[in-house]
Parts: sequence; C-alpha cells; structure tokens
Amino acid sequence: MDAKEVSSALGKVMYACSTKDDAIAAIKGVKLIGDGSHLNFIATDSFRLAINQIEYPEKIDVTIPKESLQKTFSIGFDGELKISVTKNNAVIKCGDYTVYTRLLEGKFVDHKRVLAGNSHVVKINRLELLESVQRSQICADNKLQVPVVFHGENDKLKITLKSSLSEFNETIIMPRIETDSQHFPTKIEIAFNGMFIVEALKSFDDDIIEMKYTTEHSPVLFCENKGLTALVVPVRRK
Repeated sequence: MDAKEVSSALGKVMYACSTKDDAIAAIKGVKLIGDGSHLNFIATDSFRLAINQIEYPEKIDVTIPKESLQKTFSIGFDGELKISVTKNNAVIKCGDYTVYTRLLEGKFVDHKRVLAGNSHVVKINRLELLESVQRSQICADNKLQVPVVFHGENDKLKITLKSSLSEFNETIIMPRIETDSQHFPTKIEIAFNGMFIVEALKSFDDDIIEMKYTTEHSPVLFCENKGLTALVVPVRRK
C-alpha cells in the first residue's frame, strides 16, 4: 500500500476512537478490515463512527491501538508500506522502518449493520454547515451538555442551540444542484452533540456531501463520494 494514502485514510477516522479509560479495549483503536478488494479503516466510541477505505487486494481483520497508529505515522512514512500480522501483534514496514505494535482484542461494532437502514438522503454544503455549528458552540454552556438541533424542512436546514445564557439560530439554504435530494422529504428535528458534528465534518474534503437519516432518534450518516462515512448518534432532548 502507499504509505501516504494509508496515513490520510487513518487520519480521517481516528477522531472517533474512544478516549475513555473505562471503555472496552477494542474501541480504543482502529479496526482494519480487508475484504479482498478494499481495506476499511473503522473507528468508534459508541456515540459516533467513522469509516474510510482504500483499494487493497488482501484479507485482514485486526484492531490496532490509536496511540500506536498516531506515533507510527508521525514518522512521516513515504513509499510502499506493508502490514503483517501475528497472533498478538502487527508489524508495519516502510523503507528502513519496522514498527511492532500489539493488537487489541474484544468485540467490535458490526459496522455494516450500523450503517444500514437510512431512508432519507439530502445534499448539504459541508463548509456552510460546519461553520454554522462552530458558531453555535459559542452559545453552548460549558457546564451542561447543550445539544445543537437541526430543523430540516423543504430546502432549509435551521441550526439552533439554546442554553441558560444565550440562544443561537441560523438557517442554511440547501445547495442548488441537479438532484432530487435537495429538499427534506419530511420535516425533521434532530439534536446532536455539536462537537461531534464539527469533528465529523472536518474529516471530509468534498464541498457537497450527503446527509442520510431516518428518524430523530436514529443515527445520522454523512458521506462523500471518496468512500468516507461518518455516523453520529443523536441525543435526546429533555
């Protein structure tokens, strides 16, 4: 594999790894699943999930600690990279470097099941939405987890946040593109942890991405054509 391609693919999903000390070991790392045609990089903390993929002809199924991957790829690999696996370890080779890292054990989320079942798709301007959600966080209460709420209706997406001290309200017009998915087919209100949305949207490169959803309590997917998908679980409003 190309080392820079692997590094880029990893960099777009590692934000979703769990950082909690009491989390199960498996979700503190990135799952690498090779199915014979693609290598999938999957990370989750149970509240969000990120998956990216590159072309890869082999089969592999391992979970490598996030910290190991960060330190390994901080070397700045260039050229051909090879990953081999033993029972308990992975060996990453690139040029003159050989890195040994332990593998994580434990049950990992079934990403195919989690990603299935979203019935509505709309196109959104990623940068407009990212900047709006970032502005909303100025009004967030640091002591309380105040959600940002998406209100979708027709060709408008309204972003709101109301804390004990302030209130944010902004409306985004859906992008004018040649597609049927530029309107919300049903009126919807979905509440999120705003920082989860920010981190997810920052991982993408495309200006226009897809937002897939079903109900206000179902996970929402953000997707781009290059194979990157981010899932965020909504929060329940009191």
